Amino acid sequence: MLGLNVNRKHLSELAARPRTLSLILGLPAAVDWRNFNGQNHVSPVKNQAQCGSCVLFCVTAALESTTS
Repeated sequence: MLGLNVNRKHLSELAARPRTLSLILGLPAAVDWRNFNGQNHVSPVKNQAQCGSCVLFCVTAALESTTS
């Protein structure tokens, strides 16, 4: 909505990099916050139309997922 152009090639190169930090700390490689211990920790998508606050809602949703 804000005009971000994502370079798909660069994004796929980043995704292909090994994630050694999770191996070092003994953390799982991925967590699905939609079903974590039987609970959904992700709030529903909110349509903010043309007000431009989508970035704020995205950051808030990410914060919600990490602190729940």
